Amino acid sequence: MKKILLTLGAMAMATGAFAQGYVTFGNTAGTAFTTNGATWSQSGNVAAVGALAAGATSTVYDFALLTLTSAYNGGGVTTDTNVWDGTWQFTGLQTGNKLNGQPGVVTALSGVATTDMSTTQTQEVMVVGWSAAITNTFAGISSLMASDFAGNQTAGFVGVSQVGFIEAATSSGPFPSVWFATAQTYGTPIPTGFTMYQVPVPEPTTLALAGLGGLGLMLFRRQRK
Repeated sequence: MKKILLTLGAMAMATGAFAQGYVTFGNTAGTAFTTNGATWSQSGNVAAVGALAAGATSTVYDFALLTLTSAYNGGGVTTDTNVWDGTWQFTGLQTGNKLNGQPGVVTALSGVATTDMSTTQTQEVMVVGWSAAITNTFAGISSLMASDFAGNQTAGFVGVSQVGFIEAATSSGPFPSVWFATAQTYGTPIPTGFTMYQVPVPEPTTLALAGLGGLGLMLFRRQRK
């Protein structure tokens, strides 16, 4: 009997220690995202050209909240923003941009539970944004980013935010925001908006040449037969 009680107590403690955390996933005009005419690349080599209109007033972008897979060590936040290499994990929170005439502002999800943020641990957070026309899942955009958009045929934008760190709340709140311009009692959230860059898309002439090359190989094989 004593063993059973000890086991149940240990299970209860473990459940409490890793209780699902709740946050507010949304920004304001002061931390708005923008789009940019430069081309995104995995190495970060993007030209600093003039920013275009800050997003759009229709749901054409998706945003995913990520946390670092390793525990926060209490020092400075990580400089690793490679969302495609397993350094970061998807929290399950994804939203779009607003429809109410506030370009660059994300549709807020307030008091929502995450899949991997504990209420007892400070964690580093980051946001990745992309054009919904490219894909509608984080897994899809992560895979494309990992390949440097090899074979991508859809025009659009992609970008990542700065890194912040917060501690998620219990279901009773108050719910910490992952985006905030100043430090809060629960940590230092993502302080600014971010720029999304154009994704690489093959030029029509390149596609046409590839098609002609394939046709030439087919004709060559037929001739040899």
